[in-house]
Amino acid sequence: MKIECPHCGEIKARTELRQPFDFSFGFIILALLGGMIGGLFYMLGQESKFQCGQCDKVFFSPTTVSRIFFILCVITYTAIVAVIVYGIWDSLRSAP
Repeated sequence: MKIECPHCGEIKARTELRQPFDFSFGFIILALLGGMIGGLFYMLGQESKFQCGQCDKVFFSPTTVSRIFFILCVITYTAIVAVIVYGIWDSLRSAP
C-alpha cells in the first residue's frame, strides 16, 4: 500500500511515529461490548502516525494491517449486535 504525504505528495521519505496509548471513552465502551478481542481489533485498526521526511509535517495514514484489523473489528461488533438483536427478538417471540 502506498503511503503518501497529503501535504507534499512524498511517498518514500517518512518516519513512523509512535502513538501514546490512551484509554479513550470509545475504546473502553468497545472493549466492554466486544471483550478483549474486540478492543484489540479496534486498537490495531487505528491509522498509523507518520512524519514526512521532506516537509516535516505529521499525518495519519492507514496501513494494510490496520485496514485488515478494522474490518475484523467491524465483523466482530456486527456479530455482537446480531446476537443481541436475535436474543431480544427470540425472547419477545416466545413470550406468552
